[in-house]
Amino acid sequence: MESEVTQHIREVRDTLLEEPVSPRVETPADIGEHYCRYVAQTVADRVSDETDVRVVQDGGAGHAHVWLVSDGRHYDAECVEGVDDYHDLPFFQRHPEAAIHVEPGGADQRQIRHRGGEPLYPDL
Repeated sequence: MESEVTQHIREVRDTLLEEPVSPRVETPADIGEHYCRYVAQTVADRVSDETDVRVVQDGGAGHAHVWLVSDGRHYDAECVEGVDDYHDLPFFQRHPEAAIHVEPGGADQRQIRHRGGEPLYPDL
């Protein structure tokens, strides 16, 4: 039986894939690149009060990602069944340099995205 989190992620993911959105998404990976915060927050708002769910994020070196944690599993639009370790989410498989330190979802994503990156203009 699917978890409540899985059901809601699947619904939100399918809606984004079927409806005209900008930027356009054609795959769950596209959703992870452009709408991960929207998916996580929408699902967190939809689950029942009995379901323990948290919105978290991580990032660095120009990449940031937002996903859900519920009952020790990590979920996003590409991994609706969840994984035990967030490093196993497809986003972090593609961008391992982005996995630095998980922060609560309320953290400033712009700061998270630039953690661990080299300065654009290093001191000469």
